[in-house]
Amino acid sequence: MEPVRQGLAQIKTPAHHGVYVTFVSIEGLDGSGKTTVQNAITENYPEVVTTSEPSDLQFGQQVRERLSQPESNEVTDFYVFMADRQDHIDQRIKPADQQGKLVVSDRYADSTRAYQPVAMTGEGKPFDSQQDAKEFIEATMSPWNYQPDITLYMDIGVDTAIERAAGDEKYEQRAFLEQVSENYEDLCSAYDRITRIDAEQNKQGMIDEALTELENHHKTI
Repeated sequence: MEPVRQGLAQIKTPAHHGVYVTFVSIEGLDGSGKTTVQNAITENYPEVVTTSEPSDLQFGQQVRERLSQPESNEVTDFYVFMADRQDHIDQRIKPADQQGKLVVSDRYADSTRAYQPVAMTGEGKPFDSQQDAKEFIEATMSPWNYQPDITLYMDIGVDTAIERAAGDEKYEQRAFLEQVSENYEDLCSAYDRITRIDAEQNKQGMIDEALTELENHHKTI
């Protein structure tokens, strides 16, 4: 069972007179439309607080630098991601969440769950199997397990992702992305909070579907 913080369906924030707190993450391969959907949410919810991972904070900038370095150490990469996660939660997500604001993050912990087991498994790497890597990752992330209330998974095929992505990061290789895509499928099956959005359709259809899911989520609480 997924450890979760007490979600918006379960609590109200007394200081804000019953305003429900909402934390939304957007996930998927690069080129899947995550930023497009985040921008559309901003247009429809002007008070939203938008953020992303890697963040724009100190460790997030280091993560971005390391993603462009093919030879960077996978374990070091992971721990820099975790340092950014801690700062991201403490400096961006929690403050807005505690004020009762809608918070939307372009990538969050599910990206770690999907990408890092692939990055850390294989010949010459820390783990012989992705399952071992996944168990290590979950144990390491547990102190920062501040879970979203809903996750929009932008579902596209690997071919489409490769066509759309810039291809200048070490994670944007076909064999790597195929395994990442499989991990996202496993996450969709494991966590009820994840809602699949068809990101192969036209841009407006994708936006409409994502906004409808977000609106329906608000109506159910």
